[in-house]
Amino acid sequence: MRFDPKDIVEHLRHNLERYPRADGFPILRELLQNADDPKAESVAVSLLNGWPDAANPLLRGPGLLLVNDGGFDAGSATGMQTFGGSVKALDESAVGRFGLGQKSVFHLCDAFVVVPCGYGTEHLHFVVNPFETLGREGDDCLRWAKVDESDASLIVSAGERFISSVQRLNLWFPLRRPGLRPKPKSSGVVATDVEPESLSPLADRERLAEMLASLRHVRRVAIEINGARIELDRGAAPGMLGYALQL
Repeated sequence: MRFDPKDIVEHLRHNLERYPRADGFPILRELLQNADDPKAESVAVSLLNGWPDAANPLLRGPGLLLVNDGGFDAGSATGMQTFGGSVKALDESAVGRFGLGQKSVFHLCDAFVVVPCGYGTEHLHFVVNPFETLGREGDDCLRWAKVDESDASLIVSAGERFISSVQRLNLWFPLRRPGLRPKPKSSGVVATDVEPESLSPLADRERLAEMLASLRHVRRVAIEINGARIELDRGAAPGMLGYALQL
């Protein structure tokens, strides 16, 4: 059986049509659930301006940085790079077992960067890039393929500001924008650019509290978006009321 690389992008587009971006909260919910599965206790999400002098174009503009202190192993890396399904599909206890968390981020970007920190030298940084197998000479998506040590250190340093544990996973989601196209005639997995201002609704304390209360392992969530910073700590909360933290 032959596999057409274009099926990867079409598969992503089909899934994103079924699970719309809305105000961004469905994406954040999936990402928090994905962090909860490997038993992360702390998760931080921050909207950053990027690093204009970075070698990889994915880092040169605004994006979301998500950091968590959950587990990470070879299976985790394989799952992040598997587009046709999820390695968690057979784990009925996994909230994110259908792989929607990874797929949902393609509402925001066309490729993202994974930088594991403190999990051993065998776990190197990599780029999840569904367009790589479709790239032809001169296509920008081929320039996204690798992240050198200097770029990885930029992401690690930024993540350390939010979570300082020895082991932490750093995920960089560059917002889709003009000048960051996978191919000259392609607008990306989704045709809509993402303005940083459109992510402001993510800084909603009440809705974040509801999400935190529904998770099993994550106890602390911090989010920093467009000047708004929210920090929630389940242990510091005086009590729980239904699915919302009583703050």
